[in-house]
Amino acid sequence: MSNIFILRVQSSEGTKRIDWTTQDTYKKLYEKVVDVFSLSSSDHFVLYREQNKKSPIPRSPIKTNFRHGDIIYLVSEQDNLFSKENSSSSLIIKSDKPIIKSSSQLNFLSKLLDIKEDDVDLQLEKIDGRIPRQQDPQLCRHNRHGKCLNCIPIEPYDEEYLKNHNPPIKHMSFQAYIRKLQNETSGDRHTFSSLENISCSIKDQCSTGHAPWPKGVCTKCQPNPMTLMLQPYRHVDNIMFENGNMVNRFLNYWRSAGHQRIGFLYGRYEVYDGVPLGVRAVVTAIYEPPQETSKDSVELIFPDLHEGIVDELADCLGIRRIGWIFTDLIPNDKRLGTGPVVHHRGNMNTLFLTAQECIMAGWFQNKHLNRCKYSPDGHFGSKFVTVVVTGDASGQIQFEGYQVSNQCMALVKSDILLPTYDAPELGYIKETSSEQYVPDVYYKEKDSYNNEIMKIACPLPLEYLIIDIPTGFPTANAQIQSTFNDNCSIITTPFCVENRTKINELQDMDTLALYVQQFAEIDVKNSKSNPYKATDILADLHLLLYLVVNDIFQFSMDQLNPLLNSLRTNDLKGVETWMEGDHWQTLLQLLQIELPSLSSSVNQLTHTDSEEQSSQWTCSQCTFLNNNSNQKCDIRSSVGSASSGDVSSDSSIPSQYKVLTLTFNQDCTSLAMGTPNSYSLFTIGQENKIDEIHDCDIAGCSKYSDKMETYDSVYIIERLFSSSLIALVSNQAPRKLKVCHFKKGTEILSYSFANTILAVKLNRSRLIVCLEESIYIHNMRDMKVLHSIRDIPSNRDGLCTLSSNDENPYLAYPGSTITGEVQIFDTINLKPCLMISAHESTLAAMAFDMTGTRIATASNKGTVIRIHSAVDGSRLFEFRRGVRRAATIYSLSFSPDSMFLAASSNTETIHIFRLINQKEKPSEETSSWMGSFSRLLGDVAHYLPKQTSEVLTQDRAFATVHLQSAGMKTAIAMNVFDRTLKLFVAGYDGVVYIYEVNKNEGGECKQISQYLLFNISQNSNNQQTIIANDRRSSLDGSRQIYSSNLSRKESNAVPLSSKLTNEKQADDQLYNTALQEQNFPELPSPPPGDGE
Repeated sequence: MSNIFILRVQSSEGTKRIDWTTQDTYKKLYEKVVDVFSLSSSDHFVLYREQNKKSPIPRSPIKTNFRHGDIIYLVSEQDNLFSKENSSSSLIIKSDKPIIKSSSQLNFLSKLLDIKEDDVDLQLEKIDGRIPRQQDPQLCRHNRHGKCLNCIPIEPYDEEYLKNHNPPIKHMSFQAYIRKLQNETSGDRHTFSSLENISCSIKDQCSTGHAPWPKGVCTKCQPNPMTLMLQPYRHVDNIMFENGNMVNRFLNYWRSAGHQRIGFLYGRYEVYDGVPLGVRAVVTAIYEPPQETSKDSVELIFPDLHEGIVDELADCLGIRRIGWIFTDLIPNDKRLGTGPVVHHRGNMNTLFLTAQECIMAGWFQNKHLNRCKYSPDGHFGSKFVTVVVTGDASGQIQFEGYQVSNQCMALVKSDILLPTYDAPELGYIKETSSEQYVPDVYYKEKDSYNNEIMKIACPLPLEYLIIDIPTGFPTANAQIQSTFNDNCSIITTPFCVENRTKINELQDMDTLALYVQQFAEIDVKNSKSNPYKATDILADLHLLLYLVVNDIFQFSMDQLNPLLNSLRTNDLKGVETWMEGDHWQTLLQLLQIELPSLSSSVNQLTHTDSEEQSSQWTCSQCTFLNNNSNQKCDIRSSVGSASSGDVSSDSSIPSQYKVLTLTFNQDCTSLAMGTPNSYSLFTIGQENKIDEIHDCDIAGCSKYSDKMETYDSVYIIERLFSSSLIALVSNQAPRKLKVCHFKKGTEILSYSFANTILAVKLNRSRLIVCLEESIYIHNMRDMKVLHSIRDIPSNRDGLCTLSSNDENPYLAYPGSTITGEVQIFDTINLKPCLMISAHESTLAAMAFDMTGTRIATASNKGTVIRIHSAVDGSRLFEFRRGVRRAATIYSLSFSPDSMFLAASSNTETIHIFRLINQKEKPSEETSSWMGSFSRLLGDVAHYLPKQTSEVLTQDRAFATVHLQSAGMKTAIAMNVFDRTLKLFVAGYDGVVYIYEVNKNEGGECKQISQYLLFNISQNSNNQQTIIANDRRSSLDGSRQIYSSNLSRKESNAVPLSSKLTNEKQADDQLYNTALQEQNFPELPSPPPGDGE
């Protein structure tokens, strides 16, 4: 650093500086002067130490003796040494084959030739742009063919013309600004003006070689100070929405929920004649990305998984993302959310954009740069616009358009512009720190004496950074054809907008069927002319996006490209041809299955062979094609019988007392039951109490009938821990998953799938839906599909399990249909982890422990139960359930501390195994006869056949439970209450047994209570009894009578949680269970006056 100094070289073209060292020679000096002045050679000039050509400097290879800061003089020996062809000016570069010697200019022109500007810029470049004027009868004295100073055309940037225009034009267009720079630098119309982008960041690597910031900095690598100025031009001069219907659809979210909303504007740029050489942004559609909304704020959720698909669709349709729009609407009556909106922004007395909005706009503009051939970087500024929906002075909704200046874009790009805490109309510049160098930022204002003074921008008025843009809609006389079907008069129910689950606006096959039905119900034959065109059906960006991203029948971009090309060119024949293709026709067939009423009127949208229709019919629930000879669906009848369980198949039991499903929640604090007529939820509390907290039957759900449809034949029901969120699947619609809030009686959303849903699993972060050959992973936060596992081995039983642990939320499902392989899948990183070879035969049951690191499995033989590590796949434990006979394992369950594992089967015995290694076993166990026998077997095991040695050496059950009868299907779970491990056995006869497990001694478990789950209908005596099956005896060997109540309001009612004894309970002992709300999507409030 100390050997490098600066020499100043003065010439007729100005003074320039060169770097110099003590080792450089005079010959090297001439070479550096040639390079810095971009000259052809050193033969046509001489360097002097003094002015007036005194003390010339030789060209010899002798070391120089200059000092730091010395000045030398360059004297030309020819007239054209600094001609235009050799000039290094950064603002003028000839376009007609210039002579370039500088590498920087060569790179600039090579980029210039490769840059493809926007079509609107190419159109404006061909326009002369000058504004014609008529002859002035008082000042012009020439004939009509002549021109003078009073009638000659003026430039598009003429300040007087822009000022006197009606209305006045505050900013010249960007193309007019380029013309102004060109005319200021040269009279040649074909010169290019190089537009340098502003940088507020320090250079990473400096040519001087000093250490990076904060250890070193110099004038070459540090950014220049910035003085904020009002930008005289704008890249977009007008914003126009093609129609008002698209904006109304966008505002309907605020009208329904009262929450603010953000959307992305898609459209095109075109020439705007309201401003000389102006550009107009025409908005054709609004896409609403995933976001968290409230009454006061909006938070975008990144990344948007569908962003690339939307951009690709828009590109094929000839449009692009041109801006963003957000609402800032406050109703005048905040309590009711009605009335006119408050005028709280949009003028000098309030604010135009807040600092946070300016930062967001600058971030978007930096992401969508304007391609420009006049910039060495290939881009300059941005055409991305911002639209704010707010209230005007009269309380009506108005639209305000803005952009931020290039200076604001530079501040945002360098991350040095910050919002203020208490003044949204002011911004703040970050201070320099060891992590970041921040240049000085100033702005000018006038003091009380009208003197212009410079102030540092801490804080700074945002008016220096904002450019307003007129925004509006087409006039009534303007004949503008909409790109999409927003103005189609026949559409009474437009297709749903994406990402609106908060207001129960869902995109699924139901809504698609209803949308198509509008067109199918039109009687075209009786109409004189077709009231709609094929383009009216499919010209909807939201619909096209759903066709690509839906989970039931997806269209690829290759399949949609012919349709998109036809829509872009408005080719009606091409759209009709595409609709006659296989893909659209297959979708229509699926819609007829989803909405049976559509079948009779969809003939004009599809072409189906009538003979084939007459001989076969399609099931409206499972899409199976049945013969007309069958009155019932073959698949549905088999599913119904398989789903009902062993006990339910008994015809002697009334249908209202048959159990279709029993499931414990993730931490064994709740039990859910589904029957042909209802579903019920029970809470498991202290003192071994089981209380009913929700019962939704056909007759008893009337209070929720206006908010949530009733459900019957629920064969899948899952509850998320102790929250109010439940997932349901019924035999009425086995392909449809419904997620509900049972306390409020509201349905959050529903998803339809291509095939029957076989299993649903929940944890705090994921929702898993298992079909026979695929698994779908949903995000619990917004219920969106994150990933789908396709082409899994056929899983007809829907066997899968999901860990409830937040740190290890693994998913397990069968990896083979031949052997007992288990596939472990990471639901957070959405990738498979490992494959575990657990058994030789196929799997029958599996379960994770509470930590998510252990998985227990059982095969269809049911004789051996193994526990493997879910992290590395190693085998940890192996237990033998029995030797005499095989069994069907119904359920596996770990204890909360992962020290015990329970297994229930179709036998009368429930086995409980203790998970303890041989080294950890107590001494009394190893000293027993069985322990000595095990040690002896271990010594001689290698002499025995493998199967024999495994049978004799595998661990047996630590504790057991013997039921009164065999064959009944059960669901089991374990939990600790009052420091005692309890085993809960829920039978498909509607009775729950509770056992106490001795953790020290094991053996036969003690039954401490049992509960009846059914709520018996009220008869004339306000009480009714059910006689239990003769094959099951009570505790004392006698026939047991179960009593229950219908109405809790009766004074003689007995709570459902009453034990099977004659013990009387007081009325004040009715349940009062507090439900802990978990982190699931926010739900809409119930209508006023409706109780939860």
